[in-house]
Amino acid sequence: MKSIITDIYYGDVPSADSAIKADSEYAQALKEVIQIEDLLKSSLDEREIELLDKLIEGKVKIQSVVSRESFVDGFKKGARIVISVLE
Repeated sequence: MKSIITDIYYGDVPSADSAIKADSEYAQALKEVIQIEDLLKSSLDEREIELLDKLIEGKVKIQSVVSRESFVDGFKKGARIVISVLE
């Protein structure tokens, strides 16, 4: 059973501002990573590209788990702060 916090993380609860802005720090970093990935792939053979893709996919999965767990943990800590203030 997913919690409301996880639902918020995955975007299952609508947010007013969830789009990534083209001039954001995130968008710039993503652009740089894509350029480097394309440059690297152009120098690799098919098997090496396959391995690189698997490596990237694995790192994305790990980062997704870490990001989700950090979000949930931060949300819970924030809620505990609110409860503490209200006591």
